[in-house]
Amino acid sequence: MKNSFNSLFSKLITSITSSLLICIIASAQEPSEVDSLLRLIDPTKQDTTQIKILSELGDLYYASQPDSAAACYHMALEMAKEIENPLAEAECLRAIGTVFQVTGEYDSALIYYAEARPMLEEIGDRDKTASCYNPERR
Repeated sequence: MKNSFNSLFSKLITSITSSLLICIIASAQEPSEVDSLLRLIDPTKQDTTQIKILSELGDLYYASQPDSAAACYHMALEMAKEIENPLAEAECLRAIGTVFQVTGEYDSALIYYAEARPMLEEIGDRDKTASCYNPERR
């Protein structure tokens, strides 16, 4: 069961990554930085390095291309859940909240911040916990 899930998840990630990469390449704001990160993505891997790469891509796009940023953060979030990395999971939730805030979807932003906040409190990251209460501190 787990192998079939992993296989399905891997195919889904590969498909989403390919689509996302095409979108990002077509509309890149910082081509050299984006290109460097895109070359590092390996859809066959699910580890903290891949989460960090996807999160950094999201960071590049969160203000100018929030849909691309959200897609990056959601992929990173799914990987963080899969490998059971609560810090990365909380950071992705917080980042998704920021995307919703930037796009004016404040109720959705609050939902993601509220989900991230207790995880960050448990981890002991006071700065990121505070940013869930005061999102301007991103």
